[in-house]
Amino acid sequence: MNYITLIVQLIPLIIKLIEFAEKYFTTPGSGTDKKAFVIETVKAVYNGAQEVSTGGQAETLEKLEPLLDPVVNFGAALLFPSRDN
Repeated sequence: MNYITLIVQLIPLIIKLIEFAEKYFTTPGSGTDKKAFVIETVKAVYNGAQEVSTGGQAETLEKLEPLLDPVVNFGAALLFPSRDN
């Protein structure tokens, strides 16, 4: 499967996780914790798929990880635009 296609398929999950993190982490300045929560949760869900799959997740996740950070940043910016902009 194309890695870009996979990340696009993960976008709905990432958006839900961003929304959850926004409600759960209420302390001002907790953006780093929110992002870490979203990224680590996506990794955990993806790693959990290894239990029911035929293999290859480690290599796929390794290629997806660099894409998670910018996708989470973009999703957060769309859902919760900065008041400074």
